[in-house]
Amino acid sequence: MENWSLPTGLTSALRLLTWQGSTQAPPPPAPTPPAMSQDALVLSPKPPAPAPKPVPKAKPAPAPTPARGPVATAGQIALNDAKGQYIKDPSFANNGQPIGNQRYIAFGNLRKFYLKGFELGKSADGAPGLAFNKGEIPIDIKGLAPGLDGLWAPQVVVTGDTVRLYYTAGKMGFGIDWPSFRLHEATVSLKDFRAAAEAGKPVSFQDKGTLFNDQQTFGGNDRDFAMIDPQFYKSPNGKAYMTYTVVKAGIPGKRSHEEFVRSREVDPNNPGRAVGPDKALVDGWAGGRHDGVAEAQDLVTYNGRPYLFVSSRGGDKDQRVLVAPVGADLGPVPDNAWREVLTPGGAPWSSNAVGSTSGAVMGGKLFTIYQGMDANHQFSLGFKPLSI
Repeated sequence: MENWSLPTGLTSALRLLTWQGSTQAPPPPAPTPPAMSQDALVLSPKPPAPAPKPVPKAKPAPAPTPARGPVATAGQIALNDAKGQYIKDPSFANNGQPIGNQRYIAFGNLRKFYLKGFELGKSADGAPGLAFNKGEIPIDIKGLAPGLDGLWAPQVVVTGDTVRLYYTAGKMGFGIDWPSFRLHEATVSLKDFRAAAEAGKPVSFQDKGTLFNDQQTFGGNDRDFAMIDPQFYKSPNGKAYMTYTVVKAGIPGKRSHEEFVRSREVDPNNPGRAVGPDKALVDGWAGGRHDGVAEAQDLVTYNGRPYLFVSSRGGDKDQRVLVAPVGADLGPVPDNAWREVLTPGGAPWSSNAVGSTSGAVMGGKLFTIYQGMDANHQFSLGFKPLSI
């Protein structure tokens, strides 16, 4: 770069010309500025551009609200995705209380389990009723032993941040292999359950194995009985129990088919861990008016007292539902304490049998869901309020 300074002599001459004719003495010569080198010339940088305003993150879109049917006080439950002849074993998940922002029922078709959402509301005439979602959510069970292709009687329980699935699993490849059927537990975190179920996606549980492997054998060898229909219950006395049905399959010419209900006290925070011995709840009725069948039990606290529902009489055909009050410690129920509350008939879908009921108190009303069988042996689900 060129030096922009004027020579010293020229600067002085210009100063003299400027002050010529003046009576004042000229000012002293200005000091010569130092020469500016190329390296000394620094251009001022441009001011930085203002930082862009942060763009707020888009909020995740809420899960779509499932389409629901109308609120009804009773009737058949319409299914959209769950198929099969044997739509059975319904139960209220979490005792009918919401899991997150949704209530559910659980049920199966002997091979697979499903959830179905519902809401508590009022029907057109102002009576309490239920409105069921128009789709079903599959339940997947990871880690189940190969060959256990029969899945029955699901019950969903919430303890803390864990959702637990209690169910029956056994072999059905060539008919019911009764001695293979045992009680199982599977779990998933509450967070994962909600994320899947509220988005309408399959919910994956991890199987934790069988329950009560120390179970007594009821007078026979280990292949003499089955354990089915687990149901967890918290009593008004503060204790928790797991109830289940024991099946002693009939042997032609030797004994009748017999089913009876048992219970064990369990850890309320870990219902798969027994803290008490096996006890009788409903004795077998072999040869009696109930044809040896007492199964698919469910305990409900209503007006501060436990009530026990069971399905009874003749297996699937002509089955009906009975109820009886029980003590808070779940002592044996005498045969004369029972009365029928659900019987076949009234609607084609339940003309031949009703059974496998589950009850829940919601909105101050006791509702029950149950299975029905029509004249063609097709099973369906239904619901209604009860007064007991």
